[in-house]
Amino acid sequence: MIVAASKSKSKWYATLMIMVLAVVLAGCQIKPVLSKKTLNDYFNADTQVLVNAREIADQKMSQAKDNNRIMLDQKERKVIKKDRARVAEIQQKLSKAKMISDYPKSVQAYTQNVDRYLLLLESGSPKKALKQQFHKTSLIGTKIIAKHNNGKFTKTFRIVLAGDKLSGYKLTSKAYQNAGLSIKKNNKQKGKENASSVKSARLLPAKNKNDMAQQKKKTAQYQHRPAVRILEGMASFSAVMVILVVFLQPSKQDDSMSALADNSGATLFTRPKPRGYTLFLLRSTEFWLLVMVGALIYLELLAKPR
Repeated sequence: MIVAASKSKSKWYATLMIMVLAVVLAGCQIKPVLSKKTLNDYFNADTQVLVNAREIADQKMSQAKDNNRIMLDQKERKVIKKDRARVAEIQQKLSKAKMISDYPKSVQAYTQNVDRYLLLLESGSPKKALKQQFHKTSLIGTKIIAKHNNGKFTKTFRIVLAGDKLSGYKLTSKAYQNAGLSIKKNNKQKGKENASSVKSARLLPAKNKNDMAQQKKKTAQYQHRPAVRILEGMASFSAVMVILVVFLQPSKQDDSMSALADNSGATLFTRPKPRGYTLFLLRSTEFWLLVMVGALIYLELLAKPR
């Protein structure tokens, strides 16, 4: 009874270890590919959070001196905490996705900078630090729109540009020009706000249209590539087979107890090599482990941008 219980316990322990290893490997390697629509939704959600946080910051900035820190009350902290949770959820989904093109990486960088701005606001940072972080986030968003969203500003992101302008960062600056932004100046309205307003903000001619087309093509090619589907199936199937084969292997403790029960005791030190069914199970375990690891490594290579 003791030997049988020990044998069963050993098998379940080995099976559990293999399952954990398979889940970890599969979770690290078999990642989903995010569509452009999903990435646009993430970008827009981050922008809305940024605008909401800026509204809170503007109210506090108008009441505080230049060198003072922006201190939030309990109600405002609760709102920022809730928005940070939304941003953290987007960050988690991006971290679990494949970075096939530049767009997911850009949205990931934008999300991280939005979270930094929320953190600065929540921790009571000075005005200058908040304005600098907001400006950095606005520039990253402008580059995303210029390169990946056909150069079309949403109404929400125009609020971001307006907020950055109020912070003292001109839309006609070199930083925005490098990001692809241009301002259409109207000579008939000199001295008026419309001469360099957010409404007149435009993106430079789409010099990155080829990049956008290539990005879309790469994503579509990867999603419809037969090799990807086959490798994902092989990785999943081989993980299941490894678990089954390990569970079917005979227990070594059982062999040791049989050797001790032998009258001569010679078999304890001169144990014969595994043959027949036992050897088949051992070789099967090695084979399916190699298949699983090989499929996961090759999937990772296919996902890298080229």
